[in-house]
Amino acid sequence: MAKKLGIIAAALLVAGILAFFNPSEKDFVVYAEEKFPDRPSVAHPDDIEKADLLLFSIYTPIVADEYGVSHLGIMGQFIELSRENLKPPIWMELFLR
Repeated sequence: MAKKLGIIAAALLVAGILAFFNPSEKDFVVYAEEKFPDRPSVAHPDDIEKADLLLFSIYTPIVADEYGVSHLGIMGQFIELSRENLKPPIWMELFLR
């Protein structure tokens, strides 16, 4: 019983840390400005679609009605998910604001 409680407590602690350090949309804009200073259309998109999944977020910039590269935001860092200019998957529509 104590082992199960320890595992549950550790999982809740990890989830709390991930949720606390989940980067905001402002953090994504700063990241895009630093990573793409020579491409103002990417650094300053028309809109940003954000899927906030509590422990992490997925950001997709939109420039001139085209979806840009999606990024996973987790623990204050951003990881590129794709290089194609595709619409997000249908399942993500449930999480987009």
